[in-house]
Amino acid sequence: MTIGQTIAGMSHAIKNIAGGLKGSSFVLEQGIELENREYLKQGWEMMKGNINKITKLSLDLLNYAKTTKLDFKLENPNKPVREVMQLMNHRAKEENIIFKLLPCMEKRLVFMDCDAIHNCILNLVVNAFDSFNKIANPDQIKNVNIIVERENNNIVYKIQDNGCGINDTIKKSILKDFITTKGMNGTGFGLMTTKKIIEEHDGEISFKAEEGKGSLFVVKIPLRSKV
Repeated sequence: MTIGQTIAGMSHAIKNIAGGLKGSSFVLEQGIELENREYLKQGWEMMKGNINKITKLSLDLLNYAKTTKLDFKLENPNKPVREVMQLMNHRAKEENIIFKLLPCMEKRLVFMDCDAIHNCILNLVVNAFDSFNKIANPDQIKNVNIIVERENNNIVYKIQDNGCGINDTIKKSILKDFITTKGMNGTGFGLMTTKKIIEEHDGEISFKAEEGKGSLFVVKIPLRSKV
C-alpha cells in the first residue's frame, strides 16, 4: 500500500464524514429556524453519529500507522477468540444473533501477538454483526460462528456469517484498497489494519462471500517457535 493510496483512502473517508456533518448541520439549522424540536432531535442524532465516525476513523488511522514492534509470545490460539466472545456476547443477545465458538481442540501454542490478533478477530466479528443491518428479511435467523483449527502448519481462524454478503464490485477491491462493506458507515481502515497485522505475522487473510447469503473470512497464522 503506497502513501498515495493511503491518503486517497483517508480522503474518501473524510469526505463521507464531512457530507454527513453538512447534512446534520442543515437539519439542526432548520430546527432552530422553525423552532421544531423534532428537527433538532434528528439533527443532533445525526451529528452524534458523525462524531462517532470521526472518533473511529482517528483510532483506525492510529492503528494502521502504528509502528510499534509486535509483542510475540507463545499463546493458546483460543485465547484471543474467547476474549472476543466475552466482549461481543452482550451485543449478540441484544440483536438476537446466535454467536458460537468452535475452539481448537489440539493443545498447541502459537507464536503471536495476542492483543493484535484479538483486534483482527474483533474487527471481523464486528463486520459480521454489522452485515445483518442490511438483510432484507428482518425475521431471518442470524448466525455468526468463529472456528479455530489447525490446518497443516497453520492455525486457522474462520469467521462466518449468514448476513448480507458482499457484492461483486466490492469483492474485487476488498483487502486491496480502503474499501468498506458498510457504505457511509465505514472507512475501510479496519480491514486494511487487520490485513497489515496478519501479514506482520507472516500470515494471510482470504474470504468467500455471496451477496444476500453471507461471508466467510479466513485468517491463517503459521505455526513456529520463534519470529
